[in-house]
Amino acid sequence: MYRLLAETAMVVHFAFLVHLAAGGFLAWRWRHAGERGLPPPPFIDHYIEGVIHPEQYTNLARSGVAVLVLFSYAGYVLRRR
Repeated sequence: MYRLLAETAMVVHFAFLVHLAAGGFLAWRWRHAGERGLPPPPFIDHYIEGVIHPEQYTNLARSGVAVLVLFSYAGYVLRRR
C-alpha cells in the first residue's frame, strides 16, 4: 500500500514538473492553462537541482528548459492575438 502511495506521489510530482516546462504548449490549445504562474525559486533549488538531474548538468538543464518555456509561451502569446 505504501509503495503504491509513494509511486503515485512521484508520478504526480513529475507530471507537475513536465507541466512547468511544457505548460505553454497546453496554453496554445486551452487558454486558461497558462494563468497560474511558476512556484517560487526555493522550490526549484530544493527539489530539482541535484535530484532530478546531476549538479554538473544544471546549466544545460536550465538552458534547455528556458528555451522550451520561451518557445511555448511565445507561441501562446502569438496565437492569442
